[in-house]
Amino acid sequence: KNKTLHFVAGVAYASNKQLDKAEEAYKKALEIDPSYADAVYNLAVIYIDKGNAFINEANALPNNKNTEAKYNSLKGQFNAHLAKAAPLLEKARELNPKDKNVIRALREVYVKLNKLDKASELKKQLDQM
Repeated sequence: KNKTLHFVAGVAYASNKQLDKAEEAYKKALEIDPSYADAVYNLAVIYIDKGNAFINEANALPNNKNTEAKYNSLKGQFNAHLAKAAPLLEKARELNPKDKNVIRALREVYVKLNKLDKASELKKQLDQM
């Protein structure tokens, strides 16, 4: 029942590249306290990291017709993970509206998801900070 212990476990798992275990630990911390800003942010980062693994694999494929379906599948998984990260980053931003790291991460996710209007708003906010 200690959110901090679950959070610290998540950090340890993430640093050892055990992203599935880190995800579960952060989710347990959030079950205890849904407004635990650090766990919200770190869970979003896990989704971003998982998504990045898919797009890195996609980008490493040779550019030909034989790999087009695989590329599209991997890119779809990348987008799906970013789509899971976005609402978490939005929540983290609500909890810590002046946190530049949260705003930068959310802006990057918006750019990658082609939500350029939202990304532009965040850039303006960062420029004013």
